[in-house]
Amino acid sequence: NECRVVTWSPADGNLLLTASFDGTTCVLDDNGNVRGTFRENTEMILQGCWHPSIPAFATSSGDKMLKLWKFTV
Repeated sequence: NECRVVTWSPADGNLLLTASFDGTTCVLDDNGNVRGTFRENTEMILQGCWHPSIPAFATSSGDKMLKLWKFTV
């Protein structure tokens, strides 16, 4: 599926956040391994961003939901 968001984590630079039109959010490491997949949104992801200093991120979607996620490595 097409990606709508692709952004590296500023906290460590080793994690990549991707979000797609099908509402799926993934976290990959710098080797391309999927570290987590999140599918709680019912509409496409509009935006996603990492917290600047901890392993957490937020997503917003077309279903008007803002979700906050804490990611454990």
